Amino acid sequence: MRKKTSFIIISSLFLVQLTFGQQLKTSPVAGYLKSYVTDTRDLIVQPVHWKAKEWLVLGGAALTFTAIYANDLDIQQFWQRNQSTQADWIMTYVAEPFGSGLYTLPALGILYGSGWIFDNIKSRHVALLGTKAWLLTGGATVVLKQLAHRQRPNEGENPDPYFWKGPYALTSDMTSFPSGHTSTAFAVAAVLAGSYPEQKWIGILGYSTATLVGASRMYDNKHWASDVFVGALLGWWVGHSLVKSHSNFEWGASVGSTHATGQIIYRF
Repeated sequence: MRKKTSFIIISSLFLVQLTFGQQLKTSPVAGYLKSYVTDTRDLIVQPVHWKAKEWLVLGGAALTFTAIYANDLDIQQFWQRNQSTQADWIMTYVAEPFGSGLYTLPALGILYGSGWIFDNIKSRHVALLGTKAWLLTGGATVVLKQLAHRQRPNEGENPDPYFWKGPYALTSDMTSFPSGHTSTAFAVAAVLAGSYPEQKWIGILGYSTATLVGASRMYDNKHWASDVFVGALLGWWVGHSLVKSHSNFEWGASVGSTHATGQIIYRF
């Protein structure tokens, strides 16, 4: 479902570009598409500019990952021992659809639509930024999965949380690390929380939902706890970084996004 949804969105964006050609070279759509490239570039080079604080945070995250990684099997067995009919329903019909994008992407579409109907520039901006965070995080997750090829807890007769094959081939097998459902859920939550800091309930609701998504991946025996932890960190980092890099967004008669340089990236 996730791959199909991502393919449809990306294909639609490029189809618009190809269909309208010359007219889009200076259009809002072209600017928005270009921002995917520039934001991806900025995310990749961002660690080069990290200060001591950022590296300390990364070190703390690495230590936490190590502790979780050492107990992956015990955590997996805990979740499998604590199953119930009520939890099955919540994980299947509430948590999983938010992680796959089945609920998340339509919700962002509704946010954009409401912003267009009620002429709310910020709603449209946040919806576009949330969609971008979802797609960029999903893409980064796929790359990491193919580099790691870690065995899933429901894969094989005797799943081993410490079995990694590395980048041996492009395949859908052994793609446990990191959790894509969790990473994209946290990416969107970070965009919403960062865009509406004055409305605390939005951040609480967003991160609570993302946490439930992460729990569902362990409950459903699709991921190890360390997969979920790294997925959450990745999603938060992408979403938080995008909000920060577009913090100079100018509220005015037209929608736009700016970097610290003041250069307008796109206008909708």
